[in-house]
Amino acid sequence: MQLAGRMAAPALAAAGRRLAAAPAAVAARRPELRAAAGCCSARRAASGAPPARPARPAARRAAAAPLRAAAVPEVFREGADAELTAFQEHQKTAARPTPAEDARTIMALAGTGVLSTLSAHASSAGFPFGSVVEFAVDDQGRPLLATSTLSPHTADLEADGRCSLTVTAPGFKARCAPRADRRPRGAVPAAATAPRPGARDAAPPPPQGLADGRFTLTGTASPLPEGERAAARETFLSRHPGAFYVDFGDFRWFRVDALRGGRYVGGFGRVASVSAADYAAARPDPVSGFASHVAGHMNGEASHVKDMRDMVKHYVGLGVSDARMLALDRLGADMQVTRDGATFKLRLPFVKPAEDRKGVKEVLVEMTKTARAAVAQCLGSSSMRGARAPAASRAPQRAAGARPARAAAQRALAAAVQASVQASAPSTTGPSPSARLPSSHLESSKKALEQLKASAVNRYAAVDKNSIIAIGLTIHNAPVELREKLAVPEAEWPRAIEELCAYPHIEEAAVLSTCNRMELYVVAVSWHRGVREVEDWLSRSSGVPLKELRPYLFLLRDRDATHHLLRVSGGLDSLVMGEGQILAQVRQVYKVGQNTTGFGRQLNGLFKQAITAGKRVRSETSISTGSVSVSSAAVELAQLKLPSHSWADARVCIIGAGKMSTLLVKHLLSKGCTQVTILNRSLPRAQALQEEFPDMAMDIHLMPDLMDCVRDSDVVFAASGSEELLIHAEDIAGMPRRSDAVGGVRRFVDISVPRNVAPDIAAEAHGGIVYNVDDLKEVVVANKEARAAAAAEAEVLLKEEQRSFEAWRDSLETVPTIKALRAKAESIRAAEFEKALSRLGEGMSKKQMKAVEELSKGIVNKLLHGPMTALRCDGTDPDAVGQTLANMEALERMFELSQAAAAGAAAAAAAARK
Repeated sequence: MQLAGRMAAPALAAAGRRLAAAPAAVAARRPELRAAAGCCSARRAASGAPPARPARPAARRAAAAPLRAAAVPEVFREGADAELTAFQEHQKTAARPTPAEDARTIMALAGTGVLSTLSAHASSAGFPFGSVVEFAVDDQGRPLLATSTLSPHTADLEADGRCSLTVTAPGFKARCAPRADRRPRGAVPAAATAPRPGARDAAPPPPQGLADGRFTLTGTASPLPEGERAAARETFLSRHPGAFYVDFGDFRWFRVDALRGGRYVGGFGRVASVSAADYAAARPDPVSGFASHVAGHMNGEASHVKDMRDMVKHYVGLGVSDARMLALDRLGADMQVTRDGATFKLRLPFVKPAEDRKGVKEVLVEMTKTARAAVAQCLGSSSMRGARAPAASRAPQRAAGARPARAAAQRALAAAVQASVQASAPSTTGPSPSARLPSSHLESSKKALEQLKASAVNRYAAVDKNSIIAIGLTIHNAPVELREKLAVPEAEWPRAIEELCAYPHIEEAAVLSTCNRMELYVVAVSWHRGVREVEDWLSRSSGVPLKELRPYLFLLRDRDATHHLLRVSGGLDSLVMGEGQILAQVRQVYKVGQNTTGFGRQLNGLFKQAITAGKRVRSETSISTGSVSVSSAAVELAQLKLPSHSWADARVCIIGAGKMSTLLVKHLLSKGCTQVTILNRSLPRAQALQEEFPDMAMDIHLMPDLMDCVRDSDVVFAASGSEELLIHAEDIAGMPRRSDAVGGVRRFVDISVPRNVAPDIAAEAHGGIVYNVDDLKEVVVANKEARAAAAAEAEVLLKEEQRSFEAWRDSLETVPTIKALRAKAESIRAAEFEKALSRLGEGMSKKQMKAVEELSKGIVNKLLHGPMTALRCDGTDPDAVGQTLANMEALERMFELSQAAAAGAAAAAAAARK
């Protein structure tokens, strides 16, 4: 080894001297190199080949003027030779789409974007609010939006339509070229090509051009007219076939009509403002939709890679050692090339525009044939000139030998370094692993399949993730007739959860069914399929056809769903804002779920957070002051309808003795009512109610006395748990009318769901008026303004609670990684333990074997302690959660846990097939 090092040292020194002298030689010969480049251009013109720099219309040059940026590395910008100077000039005028065309293309290909609106909420009025939404564009490029009334964007756009939509091209910042560890079919091994030290052999950087483009469109959105919604729906569903939720009654249609222009940022440093007129006049590129398939095909064949090198040499005038296609459009392709160890990007214009797949194929075939012929002719001429050219003609070649001198010095340096490394390296038997080729296409396909399976189970590469979904109907968007059909009694909640979790895509479920709402919360592995399954259950359990049900349903997902539940628990979504009864109902859902299998970990954490949020809202704000429950609103409504607005002249009857009745008695007492009649199925519960309110005189009756009590009452509150009607129109038709002091009619206030009083009771025919929970809105309006400030304070608290829940939920992502890491460590430990036992033989006692096994377990546990600590997080601090997730990704890469998971999944699938 020392001898080899001494032999390599002179070669290293000589190569260094030649490399240092090369720049001076290049500078001295630059005029002759320019002349030689001119000769090459003249020969290309004489051969009939297309020019190296195709002409470009003046209008296109003017449009592209603000977008020009050097497409070559820094090392090539100063002191460039004639070939590189010509290349730079060529790239400045290379044909490419205008920014407006790229913008229209991105808008046509993208299905999602970030919608930013001016917040109309009191806590953040005037500030921008953004979130990811799905959209489609019409034939004029105007975005079509379908937003839920529960989404803040709907209220924002209705108050002020000014908005912006930021979209990125499909595959934004993704890699188009093949991975560095995959060679094109037919390519020689990396070792056989003997790359120079310093050459870039890593995976190519992200593609530029359209695939690196993003566009922000600004304008004013307005609600779609009724006559245009059907066409907009078809356009939206053609872009998003699974968006059946747009048929839900709480979705509103908007279109960004008044466009103000936009800002385009693309690859090759292209930045430009796009006016509304240019955007409307442009058309999407017809080729970009299938560009990735063409690029993958060209990059996947070694022969095609060589053809692309030849095309770059012939049409761009630049010799390169490697070429990859990143993206293409109707005017040309964006290429990534390697020259003298440096990798950069360039534009390869087409000889003619291509408008479809057939056109792209014809252009590439034509350019390939022309480039092959030109390169072959150039090689033949060079060999003949080298053999027979006279001395006078070879003089310029010798003079131009300064630039090859630098290349020769680099090759000599590389050879010397390689000789030194090989001399110092230990000898090995057998070929290098990098020099092995697949034994057959079958083996290559098997490796590709394994990589595909590994990527399929990688959570960081996968798009789909289980979602929290909220779906149902509320008093805000559904009539009581429909709500009572879908209502689920508390005793039936476990059965409903069990039935929902029996569907294949639903993992967890919870039911929140009250007089004002019927909401289902589920965790689904696929949110589209999960929603369909919930819809199916709702339709089956209620007997309402799906077409009749959908217009009244609301649908929320993930952050919107969790935020909705927090608002419900805080009383911000109640008919009477800040009411306290809903918090008790949310707490009851959590209590019932503790003994139900389908109420899993995520929903358990969500409802627990909702209860905490509800408590904070009521204790830290004034939202719960005043009349804030359905029962109190019912008392206020009945008092408002009495002619004297007083309970002194009215006889009151309450049907039921449960929680709602308890609140009714409480608020009646606070309003000056001192005597009521209580009807209930059982006597003990009514007597308990009487003991709770000793200041209220109660006349207690059982249900058989119902009609007698109704006959003698002026105001009847129905608050029982009966699922059937208790009072029909014919029951009171023959009853005497009431006194003029109460208006001559009986008033029924039905706050039960399902309803207990028939809705067809009329004042003229039956001498009665029926009010239900939908009529309580009259009371709500009176208290709405007084609670607006408290609601703004509550929203701030709810955002804090939502961030805490999301941090906790993100922390759960580390659980599979912890299990996989421990499982892999245990499998390695067990295998090595068995191997050690086989080597030790049978002379060991059981005590010794146990000691060795405990030793191996102790070593594994000690080594895993650090990684396990880095993966554990309680979710209370969002910053700590982010660091934990970063640690998780690093550990999965280091220990190849995704591959292990893929192997386990494949083994499980094979076992299932057997």
